[in-house]
Amino acid sequence: SDKERRVMDSMSRMIIRKMLREPMIHFNEIAGTEEEGLYWDLFKDMFNLEKEG
Repeated sequence: SDKERRVMDSMSRMIIRKMLREPMIHFNEIAGTEEEGLYWDLFKDMFNLEKEG
């Protein structure tokens, strides 16, 4: 039903938000440091994102 779909959508968003909270905090902490490039490369590799250039 429409209500069940909305509940599942809401629950999915909460789970994803919870899973990404700590990694995003860490990304913000390393922004502008030497580590930033290493972590972005790892992030791109993990999610099979296209490399720049």
